[in-house]
Amino acid sequence: MRAGWPQVGAAAFAVKAYYCPLTSPYLPNCTSSLPDFEQPLKMRRILTLLVVALIAAAVAIDLRCPQGQTECLVILRETGDRSLRCYDPQTHVCVDKLVCPKLAPNRCGDACYSSQDNTGYVCHNDSFLCPKTMPEICGNACYSPAHFKCVDGHLEARE
Repeated sequence: MRAGWPQVGAAAFAVKAYYCPLTSPYLPNCTSSLPDFEQPLKMRRILTLLVVALIAAAVAIDLRCPQGQTECLVILRETGDRSLRCYDPQTHVCVDKLVCPKLAPNRCGDACYSSQDNTGYVCHNDSFLCPKTMPEICGNACYSPAHFKCVDGHLEARE
């Protein structure tokens, strides 16, 4: 007997024996491999899977955004996580796969920022925000070149 394949027929009575894969019991000469009581069980399994698929489709429809809101596929750069987010287009925008307030409509890494006037920010290497009052970066610090200078990744006071 082959492993995983039940023998159908009786070799002891010189009847030709057929080997049927358990996953394909409906091949020719394999119809007798399933007892009569298992036929309705297979049909119930198929119907159950169909019902589950229909429920999943109905749930997916309910996950859409409410009326008046818009979808945005958000992808976080730091982790790579993805999610579908709903937002109000009157107050927010979808910017480069991130939902940001209209008052801070720019993306820097996984943060939103405003670059307006001197109250805004400057983005360095698409990952580090510095206020415009200290727009330069030295190591992991923001600084104003009017007051400091950067030497080998360290800040030093100007004389």
